[in-house]
Amino acid sequence: MKTTIYFIRHGKTDWNTARRVQGTIDNPLNAIGKKEIITLAQKIKAYPWDVFITSPLVRAVDTAKIIKQEGHLNVPIIINNDFIERNFGEAEGKNITKELNHLI
Repeated sequence: MKTTIYFIRHGKTDWNTARRVQGTIDNPLNAIGKKEIITLAQKIKAYPWDVFITSPLVRAVDTAKIIKQEGHLNVPIIINNDFIERNFGEAEGKNITKELNHLI
């Protein structure tokens, strides 16, 4: 039996737009991010889904919920702490182009 795994990145947040490092900081999707995920859901709803496994961060959980709802998918969403985003320590919240440019 073949298993196919799809990786989906969460939709846009205000910090993505501001080019701030999010890491483990729990920022929600913004209006653009929600629209991105609704569009994605329409494109992938016919895929053979068995389960969604997501990080506990709200932007990731909401991404899975929107795909499930908009795609009319009857699959469970499992929140797994092992899927949490990387912790960037003191860099979290900093602007990539202004405060961290010297590291790039």
